[in-house]
Amino acid sequence: MEEFRALVDELTADDDVIGLILGGSRGRGVYVREESDWDLYVVLRDGALLDEYAARYPSQHGDRIEVLLRSPRGLENEPAWNRYTFCHLEPLLDRSDGWLTETLRTLTTVDIAAAAEPLDAYVNQYYRAVKGTDEAGRLLDAAESVWWFLEFAPAGG
Repeated sequence: MEEFRALVDELTADDDVIGLILGGSRGRGVYVREESDWDLYVVLRDGALLDEYAARYPSQHGDRIEVLLRSPRGLENEPAWNRYTFCHLEPLLDRSDGWLTETLRTLTTVDIAAAAEPLDAYVNQYYRAVKGTDEAGRLLDAAESVWWFLEFAPAGG
Protein backbone atom coordinates (compact mmCIF):
# COMPACT_ATOMS: atom_id res chain seq x y z
CA MET A 1 0.00 0.00 0.00
CA GLU A 2 1.55 3.25 -1.15
CA GLU A 3 0.09 5.35 1.68
CA PHE A 4 1.65 3.07 4.31
CA ARG A 5 5.04 3.02 2.55
CA ALA A 6 5.01 6.84 2.29
CA LEU A 7 4.20 7.14 6.01
CA VAL A 8 7.03 4.76 6.95
CA ASP A 9 9.45 6.72 4.75
CA GLU A 10 8.35 10.01 6.33
CA LEU A 11 8.71 8.68 9.87
CA THR A 12 12.05 7.02 9.08
CA ALA A 13 13.40 10.41 8.02
CA ASP A 14 12.33 11.93 11.37
CA ASP A 15 15.12 11.96 13.99
CA ASP A 16 12.57 12.03 16.85
CA VAL A 17 11.36 8.56 15.81
CA ILE A 18 13.56 5.83 17.29
CA GLY A 19 11.46 2.84 16.31
CA LEU A 20 8.73 1.63 14.00
CA ILE A 21 6.91 -1.63 14.62
CA LEU A 22 4.27 -3.09 12.34
CA GLY A 23 1.94 -5.06 14.59
CA GLY A 24 -1.07 -7.26 14.07
CA SER A 25 -1.59 -9.72 11.27
CA ARG A 26 0.40 -7.66 8.78
CA GLY A 27 3.38 -7.48 11.13
CA ARG A 28 3.40 -11.24 11.59
CA GLY A 29 2.44 -11.96 7.99
CA VAL A 30 -0.38 -14.33 8.96
CA TYR A 31 -4.15 -14.18 8.41
CA VAL A 32 -3.70 -11.08 6.25
CA ARG A 33 -6.70 -10.23 4.12
CA GLU A 34 -7.21 -7.38 1.66
CA GLU A 35 -9.19 -5.46 4.29
CA SER A 36 -6.62 -6.00 7.07
CA ASP A 37 -5.48 -2.74 8.61
CA TRP A 38 -1.94 -1.56 9.25
CA ASP A 39 -1.08 -1.20 12.98
CA LEU A 40 2.02 1.00 13.04
CA TYR A 41 3.61 1.57 16.44
CA VAL A 42 5.76 4.68 16.41
CA VAL A 43 8.28 4.90 19.25
CA LEU A 44 9.35 8.47 19.92
CA ARG A 45 12.61 9.40 21.62
CA ASP A 46 10.76 11.37 24.32
CA GLY A 47 7.31 11.18 25.89
CA ALA A 48 7.05 14.99 25.70
CA LEU A 49 6.54 14.59 21.93
CA LEU A 50 3.40 12.45 22.18
CA ASP A 51 0.86 15.31 21.96
CA GLU A 52 2.65 16.94 19.05
CA TYR A 53 2.74 13.67 17.10
CA ALA A 54 -0.86 12.82 18.00
CA ALA A 55 -1.89 16.12 16.37
CA ARG A 56 0.38 15.51 13.39
CA TYR A 57 -0.74 11.90 12.83
CA PRO A 58 -4.34 11.67 14.07
CA SER A 59 -5.54 8.10 14.17
CA GLN A 60 -8.29 6.06 15.74
CA HIS A 61 -9.19 2.40 16.04
CA GLY A 62 -10.64 1.18 12.77
CA ASP A 63 -8.62 3.46 10.50
CA ARG A 64 -6.97 1.74 7.52
CA ILE A 65 -3.60 2.78 9.01
CA GLU A 66 -3.58 3.05 12.79
CA VAL A 67 -0.70 5.12 14.13
CA LEU A 68 -0.06 4.05 17.72
CA LEU A 69 2.37 6.38 19.46
CA ARG A 70 4.61 5.24 22.29
CA SER A 71 7.33 6.80 24.35
CA PRO A 72 10.14 4.48 25.45
CA ARG A 73 8.57 4.28 28.91
CA GLY A 74 5.13 3.71 27.43
CA LEU A 75 6.36 0.77 25.37
CA GLU A 76 8.17 -0.72 28.36
CA ASN A 77 4.88 -0.56 30.30
CA GLU A 78 2.67 -1.96 27.54
CA PRO A 79 -0.37 -3.60 29.17
CA ALA A 80 -0.37 -7.38 29.48
CA TRP A 81 -3.40 -7.73 27.20
CA ASN A 82 -1.43 -6.18 24.31
CA ARG A 83 1.82 -8.13 24.65
CA TYR A 84 1.01 -10.65 21.95
CA THR A 85 0.94 -7.78 19.46
CA PHE A 86 4.74 -7.72 19.63
CA CYS A 87 5.38 -11.46 19.32
CA HIS A 88 7.11 -12.85 16.26
CA LEU A 89 8.01 -9.48 14.72
CA GLU A 90 11.04 -7.48 13.83
CA PRO A 91 10.98 -3.68 14.00
CA LEU A 92 10.78 -1.86 10.67
CA LEU A 93 13.13 0.74 12.16
CA ASP A 94 15.38 0.56 15.23
CA ARG A 95 17.58 3.51 16.17
CA SER A 96 17.79 2.55 19.82
CA ASP A 97 21.16 0.81 20.02
CA GLY A 98 19.46 -2.46 20.98
CA TRP A 99 16.97 -1.10 23.50
CA LEU A 100 13.93 -1.71 21.25
CA THR A 101 14.82 -5.32 20.47
CA GLU A 102 15.47 -6.03 24.16
CA THR A 103 12.20 -4.36 25.18
CA LEU A 104 10.22 -6.43 22.67
CA ARG A 105 11.92 -9.59 23.94
CA THR A 106 11.07 -8.67 27.53
CA LEU A 107 7.44 -7.90 26.66
CA THR A 108 6.98 -11.26 24.97
CA THR A 109 8.89 -13.54 27.34
CA VAL A 110 7.27 -15.31 30.24
CA ASP A 111 9.06 -15.10 33.57
CA ILE A 112 9.22 -18.75 34.60
CA ALA A 113 9.04 -17.84 38.28
CA ALA A 114 5.74 -16.05 37.70
CA ALA A 115 4.22 -18.54 35.24
CA ALA A 116 2.61 -20.90 37.77
CA GLU A 117 -0.27 -18.62 38.76
CA PRO A 118 -1.61 -17.87 35.26
CA LEU A 119 -1.08 -21.50 34.20
CA ASP A 120 -3.08 -22.71 37.21
CA ALA A 121 -5.83 -20.17 36.50
CA TYR A 122 -5.96 -21.20 32.83
CA VAL A 123 -6.21 -24.91 33.62
CA ASN A 124 -8.90 -24.21 36.24
CA GLN A 125 -11.03 -22.10 33.89
CA TYR A 126 -10.58 -24.54 31.02
CA TYR A 127 -11.56 -27.46 33.27
CA ARG A 128 -14.67 -25.59 34.44
CA ALA A 129 -15.63 -24.93 30.82
CA VAL A 130 -15.31 -28.62 29.94
CA LYS A 131 -17.09 -30.07 32.99
CA GLY A 132 -19.86 -27.48 33.36
CA THR A 133 -23.47 -28.36 32.65
CA ASP A 134 -24.83 -24.85 32.00
CA GLU A 135 -24.09 -23.85 28.40
CA ALA A 136 -23.81 -20.10 29.12
CA GLY A 137 -21.58 -20.73 32.14
CA ARG A 138 -19.32 -23.02 30.10
CA LEU A 139 -18.92 -20.40 27.41
CA LEU A 140 -18.09 -17.72 29.97
CA ASP A 141 -15.53 -19.99 31.65
CA ALA A 142 -13.98 -20.79 28.26
CA ALA A 143 -13.78 -17.11 27.39
CA GLU A 144 -12.17 -16.28 30.74
CA SER A 145 -9.58 -19.01 30.25
CA VAL A 146 -8.21 -17.28 27.13
CA TRP A 147 -6.87 -14.27 29.06
CA TRP A 148 -5.08 -16.55 31.52
CA PHE A 149 -3.59 -18.56 28.67
CA LEU A 150 -2.29 -15.41 27.00
CA GLU A 151 -0.88 -14.23 30.34
CA PHE A 152 0.92 -17.56 30.70
CA ALA A 153 2.20 -17.90 27.14
CA PRO A 154 2.31 -14.48 25.43
CA ALA A 155 5.04 -15.55 23.06
CA GLY A 156 2.84 -18.36 21.76
CA GLY A 157 4.03 -21.11 19.48
